[in-house]
Amino acid sequence: MNEPDAVNEDLVALLADVFADKCTTETVEAAEGGWSQDLWASLDELGLTAVGVDEEAGGSGGGLRDALTIVRVAAGYAAPVPLAHTLVVGPESRRRFELPHRPGATAVALYGRLAVEETAEGGVVRGSIESVPYARQAQNLIVVAENGDQDVAVELDASVLSWTERTNVAGEPRADAAISVHVDQVAHGIAPAGTRETVRDAEALAQSWALVGAMQKVGELVTTYTRQREQFGRPLSSFQAVKQLAAVVAGEISVATAAASAAAMHFELGGASRFPVAAARVRCAAAVAPVSRHAHQLHGAIGYTREYPLHQFTRRLWAWRDEGRTQRQWTQLAGERVLAAGAENLWASIAS
Repeated sequence: MNEPDAVNEDLVALLADVFADKCTTETVEAAEGGWSQDLWASLDELGLTAVGVDEEAGGSGGGLRDALTIVRVAAGYAAPVPLAHTLVVGPESRRRFELPHRPGATAVALYGRLAVEETAEGGVVRGSIESVPYARQAQNLIVVAENGDQDVAVELDASVLSWTERTNVAGEPRADAAISVHVDQVAHGIAPAGTRETVRDAEALAQSWALVGAMQKVGELVTTYTRQREQFGRPLSSFQAVKQLAAVVAGEISVATAAASAAAMHFELGGASRFPVAAARVRCAAAVAPVSRHAHQLHGAIGYTREYPLHQFTRRLWAWRDEGRTQRQWTQLAGERVLAAGAENLWASIAS
């Protein structure tokens, strides 16, 4: 396992080369409402779609931090491929429920109304699943459901369901479906109650790193534009008001990055308290509004055009901020987790 604070510079350099070549502004624009199969094929060929899974299990090796690094860098290119679920949420689901690794793009259904019913033919998972990212594009679908004092996960071919498709505000595909599947007809696993909540934390961690990646790109666009654009014969970056807004953007990104990194370290080391993940998700979501607002303000009119790439990142920030659970829900959950740890652990929960 990587050291918690280590950054795999070779991996970052490889990713930069791939995304710079295969994930241009035009690629992202053309993929709205779907995905880039060409980009996915390039990542898959290099083994980057199985990072974080042991080689013995059929993956490419590496740890959670490597998988999250790919998610972060991909978000900095607005990459239209399902990396967060394939690299983080899917593998965490399979580990927790002892399901074998399956290659290919993966979608995980964690939200909706699901129940496991006992019938004469055996257990059946029935209900509805909602807002599943890249559901129609994925090869594999993992559905995680509560079942009394246990949780259950079933994995099946995503193409067997009838999906109702839509997109989020960023133009990324999301889908809903009704589901009725016999547990004994698909790969399935059972785990203690609360396991689904741990998988949701894995999703929140991946979302936090994606938010950081997109915000870092927004920060780069702000820095480049304000240094190059001149007003009254001076670069915009030389004006005090511009400096102040740019400093707010940089500060919000720095705090969000630190929170996401700390949460990854804690999750990777298997900490008993789940407060750091909730806190990071809240902190990253809270940074979206000031970062997006000030970035568009500093760019002026060009920042609102379709041709300029800023919207490809701010729209993702707005979409990802409240996906899964809203910022308000994560704030409440963070408070509940602090209270659950007890008053004597309040300072330790916050400071650790």
